[in-house]
Amino acid sequence: MEKKKSYKSYVYERDGKLCIYCGKALKYRQISLDHYYPKSKGGPDDIFNIALSCRSCNKLKKNSLPKDWKERTVNCFKLAVSDEKILIGPIGIKRREVKELVDRVDLIERIGEISVFQSRDHSFYVRKNKIIKIVCIKR
Repeated sequence: MEKKKSYKSYVYERDGKLCIYCGKALKYRQISLDHYYPKSKGGPDDIFNIALSCRSCNKLKKNSLPKDWKERTVNCFKLAVSDEKILIGPIGIKRREVKELVDRVDLIERIGEISVFQSRDHSFYVRKNKIIKIVCIKR
């Protein structure tokens, strides 16, 4: 339960206390957390896929897929790594270096139980808010 509470506070601040769909200013007790890439379509519970919404927008959205889901998900992933909401598994790279590498991420290759974010030269495999593997792509 503590984890959900901290996610809620983080998402509330990250999204500027505004519903991401209609822009309405929200008090903390009014918010609803939404899976931006719908859970019914395989969207994960990871912090980069959770968005702040008012209850009415969350109901209206249902399980539709927003057009900007890739861009928003990549941006939220980068921010979550920077804010240390994404853990780094035993991969042998210091957090500072991982942050620098993640800053170059520009697309999401796959979303689901394991989500894969990619830059020109690295792929980041993420599960349950943890980077579990980094693969160097040689070109």
